[in-house]
Amino acid sequence: MSLSRLLDARVAGLAPDARRLLAIVSTAGSPLAQDVAADAADVPDPRAALAMLRFQRLVRARGLSDHDAVESYHDRIREHVVRTMPDDERASCHRRLAISLDKHGSEDPERLAEHWLLAGDAEKAGDLYEHAAHRAAQALAFDRAARLYARAAERPGLRRARLELLESRRGEALANAGRGTEAAAAFLSAATYADTDRALELRRLAGERLLAAGHVDQGLEVLREVLRELDLWMPSSPQLALLSFLVRRAELGVRGLEFREKTPEEVKKRDRLRIDTCWALTVGLNGVDMMRGADFAARSLLLSLRAGDPFRIGRALAFETTSTAFVGTTNEARADALAKSLLELADRLNDPHLLGFGHLVTGMCDAFTRGRWTSALEHYAKAEKVFRDECRGVSWEVDTTDMVTSWSLFYTGRLRELSARLPATLKAAEQRRDLYAQANLTTSHAWVMLARGDIEAARAQPALVMARWS
Repeated sequence: MSLSRLLDARVAGLAPDARRLLAIVSTAGSPLAQDVAADAADVPDPRAALAMLRFQRLVRARGLSDHDAVESYHDRIREHVVRTMPDDERASCHRRLAISLDKHGSEDPERLAEHWLLAGDAEKAGDLYEHAAHRAAQALAFDRAARLYARAAERPGLRRARLELLESRRGEALANAGRGTEAAAAFLSAATYADTDRALELRRLAGERLLAAGHVDQGLEVLREVLRELDLWMPSSPQLALLSFLVRRAELGVRGLEFREKTPEEVKKRDRLRIDTCWALTVGLNGVDMMRGADFAARSLLLSLRAGDPFRIGRALAFETTSTAFVGTTNEARADALAKSLLELADRLNDPHLLGFGHLVTGMCDAFTRGRWTSALEHYAKAEKVFRDECRGVSWEVDTTDMVTSWSLFYTGRLRELSARLPATLKAAEQRRDLYAQANLTTSHAWVMLARGDIEAARAQPALVMARWS
């Protein structure tokens, strides 16, 4: 006798209450509290029905109280019972499960959503998926939140504004998870449902995520359209970029870094968008097109100072400090003064993002103006902790901190520590399709491979990664 026939015979011999309880337990697909199962199955004497099912080895229970779990004895039993149920009975079981779980105070909206969806109520399921996505985002489970926002957007009959909201939130969750390319796709999807101004901001976000993840050509393609809409121009050659940079540096030299601080509400939305677009290009071009990157960094600082937005000024000062520190000992005093100003601003605004930047650039000042690589590592560790624990959407900042940390570990001879740190970091970058992190960290990994004597790998791996970068 086949297993299917054996199961059919056992189920046929059950009392009606036991059959209904078995159907509910099998449909649940995972352990279910006994009181929830009995309520959903409408069984007046659940103890007797449960005893029969346990005797027949169809279910297993983890105790005898109402809150103890019951589940199918084996997955093949559950699958057979569910497969042989008529469609309308299966949908009815999912509906009764959803109602019972809700009645008994289920705190798992995703589980409720699954049952409502399989019961045929896509609208109610979508609302619950959205609620589950919010909870996942608040719990910092960003990958799960992104998946749930996508499920919420699948419900039929949604208005364009609702689709835009769900897709943009999915983009935010993916950005917070460090998945820049996927976040960009979500933002571009959201832009198709948005009005003109909002669509422009969403395209900017998409371009920024692509550039921050090292997908430079795709990011530039998106941002060129944004630049045109904002009356900003992209220098077509390094020579024009140099000219633009010199003009803006001269203007900064004349006006200085003074500003009249404004609240976020006082800064015009279009001004913020222009600043953020210049910042996105600063971040994205710095590693691959340094002249144009420096030009947009100067523009970002100038526009921020004119607008009086303290956060954006602080962010631009972080890059200004880095550029100054990279020059070396000749600019030590100015780099230190800029880093100190940034930390004071971060403290006054109580802004963790700026605080992370402050620790990061303070470390760079120690490393590049004084050669204090060990001291720099202490500041980088503080920056990494702030970025990871207190900030969201900072994959580029974390990648940059990882990069300069690797440099300091190498220059202090801590190759064993560098060797232990890099593989997991590189693997995570590969999983996120983060070319910026891969390109920078693979060159650091080459030092480890050289120390091991693996010269061919030290040559081949950076070449392989750099071939994928613009």
